[in-house]
Amino acid sequence: MKESNEITVKIKCELKNFYKIVKEKGFKIVDKFSMDDTYFIPKTLNLDKMKTREILSKAVLVRDIRGNMSDRVTKKITFKIKNFDEYGNILNQGAVNCDILETEDAKKLLKAIGYKEIMDIKEDDVVYEKMDFS
Repeated sequence: MKESNEITVKIKCELKNFYKIVKEKGFKIVDKFSMDDTYFIPKTLNLDKMKTREILSKAVLVRDIRGNMSDRVTKKITFKIKNFDEYGNILNQGAVNCDILETEDAKKLLKAIGYKEIMDIKEDDVVYEKMDFS
């Protein structure tokens, strides 16, 4: 199981301004990639009696990740394990990943074993690094 930390930031300016600010603060881009995540949950879940975080904690993701700074393509099935506090904030998370050859085949398999697709999220990610946060 892989453990990692990530920070998601809500910005209130144009992206080009944000990129300029973090560059001026000494952050360097170490990776850029596009990710297409398709979420599947068991068909047997009673969604009417569950909170959103509970539903997502049961989700299995089919991921297609394409490097924008390299020719790297990663396709995998991911099950995230998240620990929440009483307010729904993520305390920590890990993931179990399984590399696959074709995302469409993985989706067919999940449907065949009783999962249904609930959403698809496409995003462009930028990974920054700074050795100290001063």
